[in-house]
Amino acid sequence: MTFVLALTLLFTGIPSEKHGNHSSRHVQHHQLHRIHSSMKSCPGIVRGINWYRSKTWGWQRKLGVSRSRAEFQTFHSCPFARWTARLWIGRAHEYRIRYWTAVKARAVERRRVMSLSVPDIICQVFGSACGKAQAVAACESGYSVYATNGQYYGIFQMGSSERARYGGSSNDPWEQVRAAYAYYSDAGWSRWQCA
Repeated sequence: MTFVLALTLLFTGIPSEKHGNHSSRHVQHHQLHRIHSSMKSCPGIVRGINWYRSKTWGWQRKLGVSRSRAEFQTFHSCPFARWTARLWIGRAHEYRIRYWTAVKARAVERRRVMSLSVPDIICQVFGSACGKAQAVAACESGYSVYATNGQYYGIFQMGSSERARYGGSSNDPWEQVRAAYAYYSDAGWSRWQCA
């Protein structure tokens, strides 16, 4: 269709200075009419472009990346519209794969994190203070998330007031260790008898 438009312009001639803007507007109107007519013959392709473009943007939003620019808003022919459709189909497929790859990677990391032992979790949270933290936790509770001694609870045997401030009242070892780390960051080891 683009080739046909080029031939049409060639045989009808470039607008001359004699005819001025009137001829130019006539040619532009003729081009727009041919474009509009061509798109009437392939409306399904245009709907497909819009659908795959919205799917692409949806996957990009989930990935947290900027969305692709919506180029080629005007389609000069059905072949060009088909080419644009293939472009957006490819993008939708690419970002769908990237999204589910990221989801699977997060799931693997989550399983790895959840499978860590309490001593490993302590090292993950306490970093360079890992050795001392492990010794305190082993002495206080034997690494048990359920250890209870009066108001003291959990891996690091934190009291009720400390747990109200820092957390750690659940049976989640990550929460208990993070709460103990926050408490340690504020008060040091002096609050633990086993230190």
